[in-house]
Amino acid sequence: MSRTAPPHMPPPRPNKAKHLPKNPIAAFFWRQWVWVEGTFVFSMLEAWEVALILTIFTFFFVLFGIAVTQYLPQHVMLISKRAAYYIWGTEGEDRFFKQWLSSAGLSDAGKLE
Repeated sequence: MSRTAPPHMPPPRPNKAKHLPKNPIAAFFWRQWVWVEGTFVFSMLEAWEVALILTIFTFFFVLFGIAVTQYLPQHVMLISKRAAYYIWGTEGEDRFFKQWLSSAGLSDAGKLE
């Protein structure tokens, strides 16, 4: 069987995998982009649609990051107090946990009451 294209067909496009960057870091990010592009079928969308989808994902990722950094420490403190109450029957000692949170750079660790 012949691997050449029939004469009435256009020539085949070059394979993108052959154009893998030589830099290992660039190659990693290129592979990630090709994976995302193939997963979300960005090749079927127009450029403005891809930009809109990436902007929306970035917006929600930033909101999630803010929520994790701002509200997760308070929630972890609340959960640790509840766990101490259910395990030992009293509120327990949480100053070591507050000290750990303040050493991690969270300025609101003393306000977690």
